[in-house]
Amino acid sequence: MDQHSMQKMLVCVTDGMDIFLCFLIAMGFSGLGALPVGLINLSLANWTIRKGRRAGLVATIGAILVEFGYTFLAVYFIDFFSTNETVELYIKIFSVFVFSALAVYYFLKTKNKQDLAQQVKSGQSSKSFWFGIGITGVNLLIIPYWIFIAIWLRSNGYGIASLNEILWISTGSALGAGLVFLIYVQLGTVIVGKVSKVNEYTNRVLTVLFAILAVIQVIRIFA
Repeated sequence: MDQHSMQKMLVCVTDGMDIFLCFLIAMGFSGLGALPVGLINLSLANWTIRKGRRAGLVATIGAILVEFGYTFLAVYFIDFFSTNETVELYIKIFSVFVFSALAVYYFLKTKNKQDLAQQVKSGQSSKSFWFGIGITGVNLLIIPYWIFIAIWLRSNGYGIASLNEILWISTGSALGAGLVFLIYVQLGTVIVGKVSKVNEYTNRVLTVLFAILAVIQVIRIFA
């Protein structure tokens, strides 16, 4: 093997290691971001409680696809998003309306006093899939979150220039969040078997959570 071939092979190995590290970093950041009780994971747990484990798993698939898509958009258009403050402002304003609407929706659901055991029923796969897409799709905060991470990766020597790198980062993000979502889905399954009226309490928690998120976004807009 001549020197040129050896150098080319070393470059390929180095690039492969960089991509793999980006994949692991993305997976770790995504998992950490999804771990605290929040919009998506608690909604998936609530859906599982109401519709069953199968429905929760199908909804998780939808959520993972959106996680992949939002990460891809944030990283692919990082230069545009990071230099355009107007886009960031529109995302914040839209989030206020979305979170406020969800807070009202779950507040109204707390009026339902029916026992959880009577509420749980098998959900249609297509409906669960679109629920997962919808509940993750309204969480536009995923985009600025990944803009920040992409900037951090660049500042640490990861160029994120090729489509291959972006796809691996997006895949790592989807898998990291998906693993955490599955944990919440499983917790929802366990809760169904042990608590009779937990759905009412999760609705209350979601109401407060979305209201807080809406207030935070308003503060960010005027800060």
